Amino acid sequence: MKKLYCFLFFFIFNILSNQLFAQWEQPNRIYGDYVIGFTQSGTKLFAISNLNLYVSNDEGDTWSAIISEELNTQLSTILSSKGIIYLGTSQGIICSSNNGNSWYPNKNGLTNKAINCFCEYEDTIYVGTNNGVYVSNSTHDYWTPINDGIANVNVLSLLENEGKLYAGTESKGIYFSSDNGNSWSNKSVGITNKSINSVAIQDSIIYVGINGFGVFSSNDNGNTWIAKNIGIENSRVNSIGIKDNNIIIGVNYGNLYCSSDKGESWVQRNFVSENPVIKSVYVINDNIFAGGYHGLIYKSIDNGNSWVNTNNISTSKKVISLFSENQKIFAGLMGSPLKVLSSSNQGFSWDSYYSGLNDYQINSLTVMNDNIFAATKSGIYKSTNNGQSWQEVNNGLTNFNINTIWNYNGRIYVGSIDNGLFVSDNEGEFWESASKLLDNQKITSICSNTTNLYVGTVDNGIYYSPDNGLTWKENNNGLLNSYITALYCTDDFVYAGVYDNGVFISFTNSSVWKQYNNSINGKTIKSLLNANGVLFASTQYGVYVSLNHGNTWTPQNSGLFDLCVSALVKDSKYIYAGTYDGVCRAKIQDFGEAVSVDNLSQSDELFIISPNPANDYLTINIFSNNVNSNPELNDITIFDIYGKILFGIKLQNLDEQLMINISELIPGIYFVKIGNYKPLKFIKI
Repeated sequence: MKKLYCFLFFFIFNILSNQLFAQWEQPNRIYGDYVIGFTQSGTKLFAISNLNLYVSNDEGDTWSAIISEELNTQLSTILSSKGIIYLGTSQGIICSSNNGNSWYPNKNGLTNKAINCFCEYEDTIYVGTNNGVYVSNSTHDYWTPINDGIANVNVLSLLENEGKLYAGTESKGIYFSSDNGNSWSNKSVGITNKSINSVAIQDSIIYVGINGFGVFSSNDNGNTWIAKNIGIENSRVNSIGIKDNNIIIGVNYGNLYCSSDKGESWVQRNFVSENPVIKSVYVINDNIFAGGYHGLIYKSIDNGNSWVNTNNISTSKKVISLFSENQKIFAGLMGSPLKVLSSSNQGFSWDSYYSGLNDYQINSLTVMNDNIFAATKSGIYKSTNNGQSWQEVNNGLTNFNINTIWNYNGRIYVGSIDNGLFVSDNEGEFWESASKLLDNQKITSICSNTTNLYVGTVDNGIYYSPDNGLTWKENNNGLLNSYITALYCTDDFVYAGVYDNGVFISFTNSSVWKQYNNSINGKTIKSLLNANGVLFASTQYGVYVSLNHGNTWTPQNSGLFDLCVSALVKDSKYIYAGTYDGVCRAKIQDFGEAVSVDNLSQSDELFIISPNPANDYLTINIFSNNVNSNPELNDITIFDIYGKILFGIKLQNLDEQLMINISELIPGIYFVKIGNYKPLKFIKI
């Protein structure tokens, strides 16, 4: 008997301990959106990230994103000159003369179009590229290379001071020109690392921020350099700003450092930041701005002693839909100019897609024949080039507010908020009503398996079609509420989230639903998933997991930055959770091994026992459409592992729920047999 107790202890402990070690993570919380530059044009302040352009009309206290087709490229640097905004991109230069309302290309003469930096001297603009320096003509619409002595060099930073030009490069140190860039000479003696991210000057002293080796300064016009790193813990300096007698530097994973003694010593100026990487520092009037990852912009009005985050439209927050296809993850966002993200490396990096996608709420995504479809509040969008551009495909739709989209057997189904279910047989070229029965229904969710197609609604529960959408039937027996919030299918089971009533489960070929909502009742089920038998339910309070097919649920939220989980999806290794703070992932294996579904069997009937393991009482639910013609189902017996019958029960009403007192049983493994059907194993603890 002691051995049996030990077996049970380790069996239960294994289930619980496996769950405890599940950990969510965000391998890339920021999706690459980092603020890299600032400029001022009139009363407007502009901030640029590699993905977005922001504008402020109140000296940087609040920001809004500027959306334009021309900005759908990798952005790198910004300059304002005489009312014209110059944007450097990976494809050249674009300009705006109306504060970003419209843009035009300005890259004539550029043989290298990867733009890294700008600087201006008098009426001349200089451009640093991946292959040297270019200079503008008098009308700023043509660019001429000026690379005598600096050819084939990746120029990362430019500075002008009193007619002298300084160019920091990726691997060749710093270059100097005293003749407007007509000729260059290298001035890098004493600099340990030749990768120069930024250049600044204060009182004739030149400062350079170096990749991996901190700050160096020169007081003899660059002939010699001395390290100035006392107090700097992180040596990757991304940017340098000068404010009166103060030098401010932005570094990786160290926030900001300030020096008031010409770099002899540095004081760290920390502020609240989820990812303390500062990519840019900008000084204007009495204000200092710092740009970081996650679209964050910080402002200081007291020489860097305190900071406030002023960009509250961070672009990588609210993920409301997820889709997985061939190990590629797609994420649909809400209220973000990024709109759709995709990752091909399990979330380590993300690409953004939004050209032509004119809606800020991506409710659902699917892929068919390499074409991506997005369901939004303004209809359906389709991309035929991996998301690089999108076009509306709404022909035939009578309601454009689309909640969900699903690809099934060569057809695409979309559920609208007021006008039912629509279907397309030609990849979105034309849509038609899928069923008169579903017209005017509010469709919330769609799922399918190899047998049926299922649709969840707000007011009328669940419908299913066994013939690829030709006919539809209601499937609501056992549901306690007709408002369906989520659906998920495997070939054997269908899972439904029911508003204010938790999770219900049905066999694929059954017409009966059973509630499985232990500890999850009352929570809105936003998404459901089955991964290797482990069930996942996402709610506004996090993710709940069941290892015993829904009999019990436990919250598994360690590592989640936000508990409002809108969507779940999986690949071969990870579960991904879409939250209001980005995408998190966790290894499937870390949630533990699911208990075998031996306690569920089916024929024309459905038999369920719970809980399992059980303590004092065992509940048996029997659902059958033809119980009156099968009197053998009235006999229930319980026996031990040796086949000894312990007691039998004769049922009078097969539709009722039966609760059996097993408190007198010795802890161990037992079986319950109903009629002549396969015995179901349970454990008494």
